[in-house]
Amino acid sequence: MKRNEKELFTEKARTYVVCYSNECPMRNHCLRRRAGAFVATDRLTKDCVNLLNPQTGTTSCPMFSSDQPVIMKRGMRAFFDEMPQKTAYAIRKMLLDHYGTNAYYKMRCGQMPITPARQQFIEKVCRKAGWLLPPTFDQSSTEYDWEARPA
Repeated sequence: MKRNEKELFTEKARTYVVCYSNECPMRNHCLRRRAGAFVATDRLTKDCVNLLNPQTGTTSCPMFSSDQPVIMKRGMRAFFDEMPQKTAYAIRKMLLDHYGTNAYYKMRCGQMPITPARQQFIEKVCRKAGWLLPPTFDQSSTEYDWEARPA
């Protein structure tokens, strides 16, 4: 069942660090600012961006998170099918070492989205192991990247 945007933002606003800046030049395209409008009014406290910090409210705000949807991948069930066993083993080991068992298997079975940053890392690992074809994921969707951090 696909949730509408209000339901999605209401759910995320429970745990996501939000922002209430009215002066930030990036506020019109910030996911944190948009999520702030969905915080339940019965809450007395909420984690939010410290507007007194001199880095916030600027075009280089370290807490800025773009509200532009991105292509997320899900699932890696057929990921290793075409690879030689030795290459698949090396890639699997590097991914397990980097992400840990729990996160790796959540991504593999599609429970955890594979963000653009993760997609780049996975492709880099494949190249390092000698696999030059693009990684194969089970499905793609357009979603907000709630985990994105600026470079």
